[in-house]
Amino acid sequence: MPLLLTKLHMPAARPGWVGRSRLFARLDQVSGGQTVLLSAPAGYGKTALLAQWIDSRGPRSAGGGHVFAWLALDEADNDPVRFWTYLVAALQTCPDAGSLGSGFLEMVQAPQAPSLEQSLVLLLNKIAQAPGQIGMVLDDYHTITEKQVHASLGFFIEHLPSNLILVIAG
Repeated sequence: MPLLLTKLHMPAARPGWVGRSRLFARLDQVSGGQTVLLSAPAGYGKTALLAQWIDSRGPRSAGGGHVFAWLALDEADNDPVRFWTYLVAALQTCPDAGSLGSGFLEMVQAPQAPSLEQSLVLLLNKIAQAPGQIGMVLDDYHTITEKQVHASLGFFIEHLPSNLILVIAG
């Protein structure tokens, strides 16, 4: 399945965006192994806030030296295999990520794939062994309605490695 690479790019910071120092300070308190939920109505600036926060701290890094991956979700990502394929592709955009998740992708895309939970164990272990700190932004998560995607992400969050910050915006 070809991937739409623009889904993996953080929006560029734009001049004139309103500074949000109080919210930046709250986001800066997040450390590895934590999940952040950023929830607000459409148009309230969730995406802009996260892009600004990450951009203001240097190239694709924020708080504590984390390198951030970005995934812009849409309704088509309700398929669990597609969701996790895109999430892994986003993680692989991080410097030094190399083939992070490659074994996982082969497992979930195989004709006789093991359970998604079993496959996620492999992915979680690979992330835990990755060098450095990683941040993962899931933007527009409100477009996800599939219970299996929610359940698999719940399992992922329950076992989040200490070198990963997960930011869910929706």
